[in-house]
Amino acid sequence: MRSKLPSKEDAEDLMSIVLIRTWSYISTSHGNNKDHHFRGLIYHIARNGVADYYRTRKQTVSIDVLADEGTQFTDVKETKEKIEAVTEMRLLKEQLHRLSSDQSEAISMRYFQGLDYAEIAKRLEKKEGAVRTLIYRALKELRKNL
Repeated sequence: MRSKLPSKEDAEDLMSIVLIRTWSYISTSHGNNKDHHFRGLIYHIARNGVADYYRTRKQTVSIDVLADEGTQFTDVKETKEKIEAVTEMRLLKEQLHRLSSDQSEAISMRYFQGLDYAEIAKRLEKKEGAVRTLIYRALKELRKNL
């Protein structure tokens, strides 16, 4: 669960909730059914717990914070798009920190600085094919976490 949640403390909190829910399930009449596999039960409850975590803790951004960052509000539709873009960028930056240093550097160079694979390979002192693989795996990891 640690890899699915933003912090160790959140994972520990969720683990305690999962254990309580499992105990509650087992102690009721549902738990008397011998057809249940214990590992599957724990996995199912944990997966639902992670989903509940993200469902109840949707990220919000204060308008004051956006105003402090220089965001100007003129049109409601434009404002909504700016807020979504800022929120997505913050989430992306948070997830970039979870990648290895090579992966986050390569992603930053490729998509934020606009460098091609050959230039990234020179800067990271790697072969171009290795950089392509590095970026592919980093994007795969980002998609999984987002």
